[in-house]
Formats: sequence, structure tokens, C-alpha cells
Amino acid sequence: MSLASLSIQRPIFVTCTVLLILVAGYLSLSKLGVDLFPNVTIPVVTVTVPYPGAAPNEIETLIAKPVEDELSTISGVKRVRAVCNEGVGTVIVEFTLETDVKYAEQQVRDKVSSVKPKLPNDAKEPVIRRIDPADQPIVIVALRAELPDAELYDIANEEVKQILLSTKDVGNVTIYGGRKREIHVELDRNKLKEHMIPASVVSNRLASGGMNIPAGKVSKTDKELVYRTINEFQSPEEIRDTPISLFGNEVPIKIGQLGEVKDTVEDETSRAYLNGRKAVFLMVYKQSGSNTVAVAQSVKKKVLEINQDLLKRNGSPELTSTNDSSITIDNNIYDVKETIIIGIILTIIVVLLFLGSVRSTLITGLALPNSLLGAFILMAIAGFTVNVMTLLALSLAVGLLIDDAIVVRENIFRHREMGKTAREASIEGTKEVTLAVIATTMTVIAVFMPIAFISGIVGQFLREFGLTVCFALLISLYDALTIAPMLSAYFGGKVGNHAHNSSSESIPEITTKAVKGKTKGATTLEEIAYSKIRSQNKTSKGILSAVFSPIVFVLGKLEVGLDSILSIFNVFQSWLEEKYASVLKFTLKRPFFILSGAVLIFVVSLVLTKFIPKTFLPAQDEGKFTVTLDMPPGTSLEKMSQIALQVDQKIRSYKEIKIVSMFNTNRSTNMFVEMVPSKDRKMNTTQFKAFLRNELAEFSYANPIVKDVDNVGGGQRPFTLTVSGQKREVVEDYAKKLFERLQKSPALLDVDTSYRAGAPEFRVVPDREKEVLLGVPGTIIGTELRTLVEGTTPAVYRENGVEYDIRVRLKDSQRDLKENFYSSFVPNFNNRLIPIQNVAKAEESTGLATINRLNRNKAVEIYADVNPKGPGMGGAMEEVAKISQTEIPLPSGVKIGYSGQAESFKEMGVSMAIAMGLGILFIYMVLASLYESFITPIAIMLVLPLALCGAFIALFITQKSLDIFSMIGLIMLIGVATKNSILLVDFTNQLLSQGKEMKEAIIEAGRERLRPILMTSFALIAGMLPIAIGLNEASRQRTSMGVAIIGGLISSTVLTLVVVPAAFSYIEKLNQMVRRNSPNPDA
Repeated sequence: MSLASLSIQRPIFVTCTVLLILVAGYLSLSKLGVDLFPNVTIPVVTVTVPYPGAAPNEIETLIAKPVEDELSTISGVKRVRAVCNEGVGTVIVEFTLETDVKYAEQQVRDKVSSVKPKLPNDAKEPVIRRIDPADQPIVIVALRAELPDAELYDIANEEVKQILLSTKDVGNVTIYGGRKREIHVELDRNKLKEHMIPASVVSNRLASGGMNIPAGKVSKTDKELVYRTINEFQSPEEIRDTPISLFGNEVPIKIGQLGEVKDTVEDETSRAYLNGRKAVFLMVYKQSGSNTVAVAQSVKKKVLEINQDLLKRNGSPELTSTNDSSITIDNNIYDVKETIIIGIILTIIVVLLFLGSVRSTLITGLALPNSLLGAFILMAIAGFTVNVMTLLALSLAVGLLIDDAIVVRENIFRHREMGKTAREASIEGTKEVTLAVIATTMTVIAVFMPIAFISGIVGQFLREFGLTVCFALLISLYDALTIAPMLSAYFGGKVGNHAHNSSSESIPEITTKAVKGKTKGATTLEEIAYSKIRSQNKTSKGILSAVFSPIVFVLGKLEVGLDSILSIFNVFQSWLEEKYASVLKFTLKRPFFILSGAVLIFVVSLVLTKFIPKTFLPAQDEGKFTVTLDMPPGTSLEKMSQIALQVDQKIRSYKEIKIVSMFNTNRSTNMFVEMVPSKDRKMNTTQFKAFLRNELAEFSYANPIVKDVDNVGGGQRPFTLTVSGQKREVVEDYAKKLFERLQKSPALLDVDTSYRAGAPEFRVVPDREKEVLLGVPGTIIGTELRTLVEGTTPAVYRENGVEYDIRVRLKDSQRDLKENFYSSFVPNFNNRLIPIQNVAKAEESTGLATINRLNRNKAVEIYADVNPKGPGMGGAMEEVAKISQTEIPLPSGVKIGYSGQAESFKEMGVSMAIAMGLGILFIYMVLASLYESFITPIAIMLVLPLALCGAFIALFITQKSLDIFSMIGLIMLIGVATKNSILLVDFTNQLLSQGKEMKEAIIEAGRERLRPILMTSFALIAGMLPIAIGLNEASRQRTSMGVAIIGGLISSTVLTLVVVPAAFSYIEKLNQMVRRNSPNPDA
């Protein structure tokens, strides 16, 4: 018994399974997380070692190299990068994707523990962190008030932060900007000299006298007593009155006699501004795996609650939510949902035109909600989220999901036109196309399944996409082979002169006929309903007729209302079938001419690919972008802030701008710019960025760079390359030449480099002989100078449960070592002060501001944005290859490598080629298995290059880029294009098996299969139209996919109808010859 027969015999069972899928799908959808993109796991671990006051070259020698050497021995390491800045060194270890990131993190911790003894004693504790691409703040909360810095910081840190951390699914909150309270012990150089007390002695005294130490506990028979030493400072005055012990019998000196104790704030190393007003920013991070949109909404709700309390206080503190990533996610999700809905409507319209029956359209269209909601069940089981890629998969699948139901329903309809009953037509019509339906579905699944398992970042990015399509297609296959025949048998409608012939009887007439007897031309389902009505009592009759009659009436009226339009389209179909039969006769007379023309078209399309822009991710109008400023090393924070505020004011002067959030350090600025909604501005994000680049030319001395917000590149610019080698001078010289050349490239914008001229340095160089003679080791010199200039924090002061650092150093007017070098002193072994000029000399120099390393080699990075009007990422990389080979040849020992989106672009080309190759192989294997022939699949698969050529031509005409979205479209075409060929070839084989002559079989198959081929193709095109048009700004990033698919569908459909018959006439002759010469196992 076939599946169709079983479903017709058990309609209630099939109906219940449909209801179960719908309910379970809805529940699964409500529980799925929501995010912008799928969660991509990149096994990257960073090790950050702060070493305050150290120059980049010292960081490289003392921190980076030892850590690099140790971490490079871990198995699975792909690359090791190091960034050496003033006062901090960061080593980034990237592992192969097969490596378990938790295991990698533990390995890094073990190696860092073993290397810690080799690091400087005064280097701070290494911070080890696993990098998560999704580990970006989902919301930034800005706190502004007319309050002292210390009080504002305490509100942010001790109140707002703690409340936000208690919000559901908030993982962490970090603070940027503001200044924390700090107790300063500001020593006077002259008083230190007068009393012959080194600054380090003061620091050590506070370290030993400012800490509570537990002494232990004693347990007795009936009680337990805990002992503690209470030694913390209770007030700044107590710090001031702390005596310092000296060697010998001298009178102790109090700290207050050596300087001042001030209750102040820490040094300002950064500043934050919101719309030009100073603020403290709280960066809110979600917990891993949580729903970004839900967490962001909870945070914003909590912010409103906190504001109600804050606004009542002095200084009117106020919180403002900004940089809300959930808005971008909501916009993208909404756009894709809108695309799905419009695609469904357009697809249903196409089906209605071809079938000419409202009831037939409804039967066919029921596959859509069931397949879409059914896919959510499998998505929930697989642990997917609702994101742009999974919804995009469902959007693409809209046309595919209805294809199987179209083929089944159309063939059932054809059998009804032969005069068969609804039951007979449903069983026989479904059975006739079952093999073709399974083959078409399996070929599409065979194409999308490899996408889910390709390696690399691209593979992780597309895994949910490929599997979601497969999930939906499997549900649609079940629908086509069970629900469609069952509904066709019980609710298929009558057949008249054309597909849409219908009744226009009134409710009273229908009710009367229902009571008296069967309505002429009624369907099986109608007759069942009428018989039920007749068998009930008068009350029941009234209720059932009241429920059933309006449904029949509405369907009848709807079909009658559309009668004229559907009649015209039906006549057009008949005319088209006759014309196509004539075209087939011409094709079969001149098959070589047809095939030669197809080859020529394909070759031309390949030539056009050279003129198609190529990139990884096309630009999107998010309404957000960033502006960075970079001043020369040595620029003060105050100077940087003055310049940044001028740029900020310039940017905010345009009506397109809503919010500017700004972060300043002593030589750089990052501005996050939010634009007003797209409906309120005339320029999109890309256009406004181009406009702003020209407007900021007056600030060229600050090197302004306008760029996109990075969502997938791990914080790097889209185009990032690294020049590396053993010799620093050679690497820097080549990188400089390449940088200057790429600044002229039409493919790139805002080209920049990591190389920076060094900041001015004042170096103290000890004399080794005098060190020994005077008993002043170099380490003591360094420690003492560090205490005098930077200061040390030997203890903390606790108030109301909050700890504040106690910092010991010279007072501000004496901290400039350059001006006070000759009046400075350092202690010897006996803590006697020795003039520093007696043991060391001073010299001025410059050092590198930043030192980059890659795999233990010297490195310089060059990065840029991709020009949307240029040849794209691919064109830029081709240009670099040409430059490095001819214009500026690579020196010996120097290499060029890519990272970020540029590396992903290279990986995408390889991964997609593998996916396409595997897809084609799997399609061939599926078809060969189903048709038990190695030759027949060749005729079916000849359409593949024809589909690709249409896609290439469409991309060339529209100048859409060949990117990750259009590549998905090309892969989809490989599966979809074979569907029409299968329908044509499968029916031709059936006619041949019935004994018909080849030409007659091909012509008849073409005439009979033209309608389902056109119907499925136009349904797919209708589903793709919203994607190709780009209804909203957010969806225009994905238009290249829709354009590629529509172009490929048009070419494959048109050429399939002529090329496949021409090729089949040759291939079937070859097939027959092979069968004749094949050994007979029964002989």
C-alpha cells in the first residue's frame, strides 16, 4: 500500500499529525533564542600582562617573547600574535577550529603558570580570556550627572552596575570612563632628601601597616574563638599620622611630615562622552547562549526603573541606553519575516493562476505553514536560534516547500481531467510522480547538506542555514505525499472545462440540496458533509448548514469572481503548450545547434564573472558606524579630548545623526555613531559615510577613519593583511611601501597601518661599575624611580565596604623626571640616598608606539575598508598579489597573510567550491540510484551550467557582488535547477517504457510537464522577488542572493525546456546502446 493510499484511508490520523506539527512548531518557535547571526565558535585565547610604565620594546623582550615561546608548544595552535603597547602586552593564540576551546583555554593557563617565574617581578597578574565573537556589549548604558567624578563613579560602580548584574541573563557589566576615588600620598622630594628616606620605604611601610590579617581560631569544648589582627587604615588622617621606622635610634618620622595625604581621584587615563557631554559608560554583556533581544529589553526596562530613583537625587543623575544591538537584530529579523510573508503571498498567487482553482491552491498552499513550523521543531532539537541565516533559509525555502505539493496536486488534477474519481486520481496521480518528487527533494537536500559540514568559519556561519533548509524540505516531502493526496481526495473540487470552473449557488440553494440530496458536481468531501446534514435532526441540520454552507459559498464566490482572469490565463497556457510543442520539434531536428548555443552562452557568462565585484559580506544600512581618530604618540588626553569634541560637534551638526558615543584615550578616540531611522533621512549609511569622509578632511592631522561597525570580523577591519618576517627593518620598510601604494587603490578606503612613530622617551641608563661601588643595583634604581613617577599602590583604604587604592608618589610638580633628574636620589643597600647622577646617566630618545608580532616574527598590519563602488574584496586581494609579484616584489624572508573578513573571503571561495563539488556528486549519486543508470543523470544535470550562467549574467547586469549570500544562491540553484529536468526526463522515461517512439515521447512529455515546470519555476521566482528587491534597508544586504537565484531560474527554466530534450535524444541512444551491450545476469 502506497503512502498516498494510506493517507486517504486514514484522513483523521493525517489531520492529527498536521495539528501536532503545527502546535509543536509554534511552541518550539516561542522557546528559540533570537540573535543576529548563528553562534560561531572561534578557538581564540588571549593572555594580557600589564606591566605599567614599560615601553613597547621592553614589553616585547620581557613579556611577549617568553609567553609566545611557551604557548607555541601547545598542540593545535594555528597562529600566535602579540601586540606590545606601552605598559601592557597581549598575546593572542588562535587554534584550529577542531580544537575544543575550553581545553585550549586550560592549556594556555597551564603554560602561563609555568612561564610566570620568567616574567618581571613587578609585572601584574596575567589575565587569560577566551574570546567569543558574540562577546560584545548588547547595550551601553551612559550615566551623566552634575556631580564630582568620584561620586559619579561610585553610583555607576556600586549601585547601577550591581542592579544590572542582577538582571536575568546579564553576564557581565564593565565600566569605561569616570575616575574612582583614590587616596594619594604625595611626597616632597626635598623632605625625603632632608630626612634621607627613600620613597620605596614609605610604600613598604604602608604595605605592612594597612592590612587585616587573620590569626586563626581556637576550638574548645563549648565554643570556638576566631582571632584577627585589625590593621587597616580607618581614615586618611590615620595614613598621614603613620610613623616610619628607621634603622638605628633615630626619631620616627610620620608620613605627613614627608608630604601631603589627599583624598582625591585616580589619574585620568580615558574619558567617555555622550553627545558631547561627559559620562560614565556601563557596557552590558549577556550570558552565553541567551536571547539577545530579551536581555536587551530587560536591561532597558531596568534602566527606566533606576532612573526613577536617580532623578530624585542631587545633581540629577540620569541613565541613557545607547548602542542597543537588539534594534539591529529586530530590524533584520522583521525584514526577513516580511520577506517570507510576501514571498508566500506571491507564491500562492502564482499557484492560483496556474491551477485556476481556489480549493486546489489552498490544498497546495497548506504545505507552507506545516513545513515552516515543522522546521522549528527540528531547529529547537538541534539547538539553533532564530537569526538572519535560519530565517533566510526558510525564506529561500518558501518556493521549494510548495514545489512538491505543486507537482503532486497538478498531476492529480491531470488525472481528474481524464475522468477519474477524486480517490482514483489522488492515488494514481501521486503514485505516478512519487519517484520524481523524492528525487527532486533529495537532490536539493544533497546540495544543502554539505554546506552544514564544510570546515572553517564560513562552515560554522552557514551550518544552521543548510540544515534549516533540509529540515523544512523533509517536512514538505511528507506533506506532498500524504496531506496533498488526502485533501485532493476529500476536498479536490470538481473538474469542468477549465481548472477554475466552479459553482455559484447561494446558501439557501446549497442548504436545500444538502437536505434533499447530493448537489450536482459536489466533491467527495461535500457529499460526506451533505450526508451528515441529512442524517441529523432539524436543530443539528441548522447548525451544520450554518457552519458548512458559508465556507462553500465563499469559495464558490471567490472562484466565480476570479473566473475571467483565470480563464484568460488558462487559454494562455494552452496556447503556450502548443507553441512549445513546435519549439521541441525544431529542437529535435537541430539538437547540435541548440547545444552549441548553450555552450556559447555559458562561456560568455564565465567571461562576465571577471567584471562582477567580489567580497565577503556586502555593506548594510544599519544606521550605525564608527569614527576613529589617531594622534601622534605623546599626545595628552586633554589635547586628544579637545580635538575629539570638535569632530564630535561636526558630526552631530548633521540632521542624519541621532547619538554619538565617544571613548577617548591619550592619543586615540573611538566614536560610535547612531543615525536617525532610515525613513527620516535621505542618505543610507554607505552614502553618509562617503559624505562624512570628505567633511572630516579638515581634521586630517587626527587621521579620521570612518568605518562600519564590525559584527563578524572579531573587531578587525574588513581588509586586514599582515607583513611579517625576522628582520624588523626589512618588514617595516616593505610595509611602508605597500601601505603607500594601497592608499591609491580604488578597491580600498581609509587605508591605515599599525606602524606608528614612537613616543618620546626619557631613559635612565645605570653605570654598572658605579652600581657595584655605591651599592645601588639597577633594580633598586628602577623601583625607586617607578615609585617617584608612576607611583605604587601598596595598600587600600576601605569605607562603607568599598575599597580605594592608596597611591604613593611624588607630588605633581616634582614628578617630571626630566626636569628634576639632577635633584633625584635613589637608595643603596643601607637605604642611604645617593644622587642618581652618580650611578646613572639620562638620555632622550623615541621608541615604537606599538610592536606587532606574528608567529614569533616581526609584523606590521595594514588594514582598510572595502570600497563599495570598487572591485570588492576579491579585486583588492588580486591587486595585492600583483603588487607583491611585480611592482614591489616581496623581499626574501618576508610574507603576506590575511586575517578577519579577508581571510574568511579566501576561505569562502575554497569552502563553497568544495560544497558545490560535493553537491553535484551527491546529486549524481542520488539520481543514479533512483533511475538505476549512470547515464540518465547526465541528461538531467546538464542544466547546472545553464543555471549558473543566468546567475552570473544577472549579477553582472545589476552589478551585485559575488559574496557569501550570492554564493548561497548559486548552491541553491544547483539543487533547484535539476528539479525541472527531473520532471521532464522522468515523464519521458515513463512514456518510453510504454512503448512510445523517442521524439513522440519527448514532445508529449514536454507538453504535459510544461505547466508544473513553469509553475514551480515561477513559484520560486515569486518567493525570491522580495529578497531580490530589498524591501527595507536592512534587507538590501542580501539582494545579491535573490538576483542570482532569479537569474539562474530564468535561464535554467528556458534552456531546460530546449537543451535537456536535445541532449536527452543523444544520451538516451547511448543509454540504449549500453543496455544492449551490458551482461545479462539471468543468461
